[in-house]
Amino acid sequence: MKRIVFVACLILIAVLSVASTAQDAIPTPTGEYREDAYIGWPPPVYVVRGETTIYGTANVNNMTGYFLEFRPLNDDGTPAEDDAPWFPAVLPVAARVRGDVLGVWDTTTTPDGLYELRLTVSTSDQVPVTHVVSPLRVENEPPSISELGAAPAGGQAPAGGGEQPAQPSVPTPQPAEPTAPPPPPTATQDNRPRVTALVDANVRTGDSTAYPVMGALFNGETAVVLGRSSTGSGWYYIEVPMGGRGFIAPTVVTASGPVEGTPLIDPPPPPATATPTPVPASANLVLSVSVSPHPLVCNQTANVTVTVTNNGTGATTGEAALSVQDILVENGSVQQNAPAPAVPVLQPGQSAGPFVVPITVSTFYNALHRIVVTVDSNGSIPETNENDNTYTTEYVLSQGSCP
Repeated sequence: MKRIVFVACLILIAVLSVASTAQDAIPTPTGEYREDAYIGWPPPVYVVRGETTIYGTANVNNMTGYFLEFRPLNDDGTPAEDDAPWFPAVLPVAARVRGDVLGVWDTTTTPDGLYELRLTVSTSDQVPVTHVVSPLRVENEPPSISELGAAPAGGQAPAGGGEQPAQPSVPTPQPAEPTAPPPPPTATQDNRPRVTALVDANVRTGDSTAYPVMGALFNGETAVVLGRSSTGSGWYYIEVPMGGRGFIAPTVVTASGPVEGTPLIDPPPPPATATPTPVPASANLVLSVSVSPHPLVCNQTANVTVTVTNNGTGATTGEAALSVQDILVENGSVQQNAPAPAVPVLQPGQSAGPFVVPITVSTFYNALHRIVVTVDSNGSIPETNENDNTYTTEYVLSQGSCP
């Protein structure tokens, strides 16, 4: 009996010693603590099992997403080497989280033991922000007291043989029910006035679209209302989640809370309106051309009918030359230069013509020709566009009566 009590006392002292050591030295999360990137739950020196909900914040200004990962500690509870691999606990999430659920870590596939848990927030400048909580114990199969060490069921057999005296029975202690983890911390109710974006909306330095954009409130995001525009425009003065303060239109958000009790804020003076540079009035001549017959026949006269219109904002400064030519496409040589009248001065929107210009081509039949009609062929009229003064059409000259 004394032997049984002695062994049981040794086991109890060992258990109490381990618990005392854990209570005396409580580690803290590693890495620099930041209010915009941290794991708030579970805390260090905590037992997790099954599907464990991870709470915290991932709200870095230039973040592109976040993920959670874990790796085992050394047998003595010290951190693993820097190059030891991390394993995914929560896959990458492309969203912001502020004091809410970061994800759920399913520990059922993880061997029991000591681990560290790391939050990594990815940023657009490729400099990630991390926060580590350590140690955490995964314990999906809690050990029973019998596994810690069992007392012998009876004493030694008496010397010299004979019947062993009956031993008093010792009740087997039942393992204590595992303590359920405390519920996650309840966020204090925030009754501050807020707006929630109905669409991706611009935040500006003043209370109209004349002011430059200084930030954005994305669809579904909320922002604290600090005030209202004193001009009566209805725009809200808000704290932008990405940083800074500015005005947002009431048509792109929905308000909640005591918004009407917020102070009136004077927007800055409106930005200066740029004075448009006046465009000088200038003419612009365009052509409307038809050729008959088309294609032309060798040594037979065709009529080129031309109408010239000034679609510019000013009158032409003088008469404009008009030319009608036939060109052999093969070498660019002019085969016929038909006489054409000059185009008179035209006011904006005014037209001249139609001018009928006869042309007869008698060389290089069965070859490809091009008729080119040009107004202001000598470039004497200032125009807003000099690239629409020419009309061209190609054809193969029929032999007709030519030998």
